[in-house]
Amino acid sequence: MSFLRTATAVISVFFGMTVLAGEEPFEPEPAPPPEPVATPDIVPPPTVEAPIKVRTRIKPPLPIAFKKPAVVEKPAELAPPDYYRTETKIYPRNRIEDIEDILKQIPANAIAPFLTSPNVVEKEAFKKSPYIIDFPDRRLVAGAGTRVYVRAILQPKTLNYSVYRKGKPYYNPETKEFLGHEALYLASATLQREGDPATLLLTKSKREVKVGDRLMEAPTQMGVQSYFPQLPTIQINANLISVLDGVSQIGRYNVVVIDKGNADGLKVGDVLDIYQKGRRIVDKISEDKDKKKLKLPDELAGTLMVFRTFNRVSYGLIMKASKAIHVFDKVKTPEYARF
Repeated sequence: MSFLRTATAVISVFFGMTVLAGEEPFEPEPAPPPEPVATPDIVPPPTVEAPIKVRTRIKPPLPIAFKKPAVVEKPAELAPPDYYRTETKIYPRNRIEDIEDILKQIPANAIAPFLTSPNVVEKEAFKKSPYIIDFPDRRLVAGAGTRVYVRAILQPKTLNYSVYRKGKPYYNPETKEFLGHEALYLASATLQREGDPATLLLTKSKREVKVGDRLMEAPTQMGVQSYFPQLPTIQINANLISVLDGVSQIGRYNVVVIDKGNADGLKVGDVLDIYQKGRRIVDKISEDKDKKKLKLPDELAGTLMVFRTFNRVSYGLIMKASKAIHVFDKVKTPEYARF
């Protein structure tokens, strides 16, 4: 019994408790439970359903040129769709074009030197025209700034004259009929004193002037604005008989001479087709002697526009040249307008 008390005292001292001998051990009162703390009501988040992924094929838009026409109730009544063409409605009305755009087709620099010279005259006109008989200071040739003496200008109708020299004659290649003489332009002159002889002053010269050269009234120059391409009102069958300005190869914007003029119904602005003359060949295969020789068809080679007319010949400007053009090629009225 004493041993238990001693053990109890030792344990109490070991654990820091004071327990008297013969007393019951002290038991502390339990602590009161903590007061509950008010907490806010927590509302759970709404449940969101995950989106359903659906694979869809999106057709790319068609290009504008391949735009599909609208669907109609009766497609059989319509023409098959044409995806390569856009429809444009055109109504009859007056259409106005700028005159400058039309005149751009006619190069003024190509025809300007030939509007007043050279000239084409008949034999009698050359014989009756005044001519130069001499120069001051006994010179042999004259140029611009020189006075000249001219035979028989008694009743002048103008003060402006052109000096010409007889050039080559023009003939119809088929009938050999004489059509006129080419008059080569030499100079321009102004009348200073009428009489026999009359005195004139050379104001502009292109070539040297000699004794015997003829004078004619200076022609009125026609402006480029007066040229409007048109089809001839009559059927024309002509020949290309010469080319001006010393050109050997005939091409676009060259000036040529044809054997039809005012007397044949040609007018300024008439457009004609040029046909390359077909060659004559010998058929080496045929056994028929009468059919050995034949002529190939004429081929369309270009187009010309008449810009100056005389009595029996005319000057034309080559507007188009698709093939080589030669002297004696055919010139005809076009079958339809190509300009």
